[in-house]
Amino acid sequence: MLASEIQTAIHAVKKVVKDNYILRTVPVVDVDAIRLTSKEDAANKALAHWEEYRALIAPKMIGFDSIKASEIMDLHFAERPPFSASKRNEFRDAFVLRALYEWAEAEDQQILVVSGDPDHKATCDGHRLVHVPTLAEAIARSRDDAALEQQAREAISSQSGVIKKFLEELFPDIPIAIEDDPEAEAEGYTIYSADV
Repeated sequence: MLASEIQTAIHAVKKVVKDNYILRTVPVVDVDAIRLTSKEDAANKALAHWEEYRALIAPKMIGFDSIKASEIMDLHFAERPPFSASKRNEFRDAFVLRALYEWAEAEDQQILVVSGDPDHKATCDGHRLVHVPTLAEAIARSRDDAALEQQAREAISSQSGVIKKFLEELFPDIPIAIEDDPEAEAEGYTIYSADV
């Protein structure tokens, strides 16, 4: 299914390029690369990238076996999220969101639900299912602070000579020492100037 969607997409791109004089004449788009790429090659490359990404993130498959259809039907008839008066056929969303919630509850985990759908947002409880409107925000929120701290320590350590020289030039009358002590505290400080 994904392969056919990719092939349809590359076909649409080729049609746009073929039908658009500006795209063919202005060197913004590599028209030859698009024209020479077969739908099958594009699909195979995209699927290969997807498989690499999937292996990297190691997604967990969450089943629907524990979901009670009666609970979903109750949400449907009460027009409670993800259902609403204008969106009565949200059964797939309802089953997915319920399965995510039950898994997060059972595993004592939190799941970021990336969606622009206001009914998805209303379904999230803010504890087990946390709504975020964009993938960029989800990535920012899911960063590993310990890993970032380690990367910062390594960067500072590798550049300690440059940092020390910069600080010595900036503050020539203050002795500068850079030590790798995460529990260190400043013995004192003096503010020489401040812009308010």
